[in-house]
Amino acid sequence: MLSKLQKSTLAREFDCAFNRAAALARGRGEQPDTSTAARTQYRHEQVAIATGKVGLRCCDNSDYSDCMARAKHLLGEDGQAMNHLIHGQSNRSRQFEFLIQKELDRLGLPLSYAAGICRRMFHGLNLLEASQDQLFKILCALRYQKRQPRPPEKNITPVDFTPPVPTPQPA
Repeated sequence: MLSKLQKSTLAREFDCAFNRAAALARGRGEQPDTSTAARTQYRHEQVAIATGKVGLRCCDNSDYSDCMARAKHLLGEDGQAMNHLIHGQSNRSRQFEFLIQKELDRLGLPLSYAAGICRRMFHGLNLLEASQDQLFKILCALRYQKRQPRPPEKNITPVDFTPPVPTPQPA
């Protein structure tokens, strides 16, 4: 749910957008309805366009940026509208990709290691084509990998493959 402050801020922005739309209509020679009911109807229509929900009372925090972006666009402030849209996006796939890369860095493994886990877990699926749920499972697999004790490295002495130098034989 939106807080009272968020609702009042959005209502104020949509009210300013309504005043702008009414002023533009008067400039065209029209007589727009500026009653309270018309303002409320306008706000409901714009919230429905922005979020697909009936009004501000049905919106939650994830809808705030979409509503504010719509209001800013209606006010002619498209730069701020774009900032609100970008701020409101929560692309979970990109977040999981970042966490996977962070986990790989911690383990000292290349990205191809996560791609191999993806192919093995999801029957040949490319890492770039993985869904959010699949990326989450890959992240969990990497974190599980971190908890597993690694086998101790064997001390193997290097073998010298250079051919022996022949020693001269006395005649």
